Amino acid sequence: MSEMILLFWDQLLKNNIVLISFTAVLLIIVETPKLRASFKEGLIITGAMAFSAVSAWFFSYYLSSADFLLPAVYFLNSLIAVKLIKTGNLLQGNWIAGIKREFIALPALLSLQFNIMERTNYNYQDLIILAAALTGIYLIFVITTAIKEQLDLKESKDIFHKEYTLFLVLAFLSAVMSGFDFL
Repeated sequence: MSEMILLFWDQLLKNNIVLISFTAVLLIIVETPKLRASFKEGLIITGAMAFSAVSAWFFSYYLSSADFLLPAVYFLNSLIAVKLIKTGNLLQGNWIAGIKREFIALPALLSLQFNIMERTNYNYQDLIILAAALTGIYLIFVITTAIKEQLDLKESKDIFHKEYTLFLVLAFLSAVMSGFDFL
């Protein structure tokens, strides 16, 4: 049993997909009230992530001789992606304890870029990796919204009122998603 727990924590801490999944789940639970809206909102968020990932791939190829510029480029890509998400009327207002919702989305966008750049060979297979990662993230949005809507239909809305319960649910879903390496 202890080996399974160690393996669980190893997978949870080792994979960057956990951070992506965590933020995706968090954005859906906080933002999307209904399953119907999640398809459109998921496309907006996934499109912004696609912009940041593809532009990071493009710039890392053409700026390969100036590696010291890449973290700044990735950060700027993430800021632009957050701005694109905000134009879709998402990430508005504050979250728990006055934290801006943009600060929650920023690490996931950075993690996505760094994770994809570790796996690139600058050929057509990179586009398959990008498409698979973004499809996986979009499916996370839709599945999480469906779960949330089912919980709301059973009138168990109180489960999301406490922050620690929300984090437990997110940690569980992130751990499940870390088992599937979409990248």
